[in-house]
Amino acid sequence: GLFAKWNRAFTTRSNAISNTRCKVRCPIPRWRWKVSIMTMDKQEWLEQLDRRFPRTPLAFLPTPLEYLGNLTKHLGGPKIYIKRDDLTGLTLGGDKPRKLEYLLGDALKHGYDTVITAGSSQSNHIRLTTAAARKVGLHPIAFTVPDEHSANTGNLFTSRLLDCELTFRKVPDNNHWHLVPFMDQKA
Repeated sequence: GLFAKWNRAFTTRSNAISNTRCKVRCPIPRWRWKVSIMTMDKQEWLEQLDRRFPRTPLAFLPTPLEYLGNLTKHLGGPKIYIKRDDLTGLTLGGDKPRKLEYLLGDALKHGYDTVITAGSSQSNHIRLTTAAARKVGLHPIAFTVPDEHSANTGNLFTSRLLDCELTFRKVPDNNHWHLVPFMDQKA
């Protein structure tokens, strides 16, 4: 099913990344690193990721750091900065466009024409996945739960404006993880 495909894709990517030892912070624990050792700087590591995994540019990156002088002064230091991920350029921003560049790059590489996702009714993930899918010409489908936040406002309204095919399903405890079988069935 769909969950098995995701798990297989994640495992393949994780194994490929874990074969490279690098100076930059790596999310793979040291005990999972394989035998081959390669030292590279951050830029070389990012370029290697781009060669290994298909990527489609979606965001204006890197987003700037903005110094918050008044807050720093009010709190008496240390210097406080904020990462302006609201400036990614994809429907009100967020950190998800970075991940979506790889997920949708993979979908395009395999010739898919549709992206299926799930989340709560006011999900940032659904909004950004819809915007990213539309940007690269894919059809977005999202499963969500009817709840007290499912009025036509906020993220849900934006997803509808972007013509996301929304399907509401009642699931136990409104837990959107119970939507995976519906996604699998639709795929």
